[in-house]
Amino acid sequence: MLTVNIRPVIKRKAIALAAKNGVTLDAFVEEGLVRLLEDEIDSAAVEKALRNYDPSKNISMEQMRSELGLDS
Repeated sequence: MLTVNIRPVIKRKAIALAAKNGVTLDAFVEEGLVRLLEDEIDSAAVEKALRNYDPSKNISMEQMRSELGLDS
């Protein structure tokens, strides 16, 4: 169990959105945290990919389709 202190105005908005979506406040907050964590993981993966990006390895759409066997 986790206890978090949030401003009353934020809590009221969260309760309203949770109710609108048919979930409890706990489930609503947990889903928000899960999404935030997933976004952070995705962002780190993108940053790593960009650091390793080598434009000289780019291929054309036609070449990619051919390599994947999509031009039948």
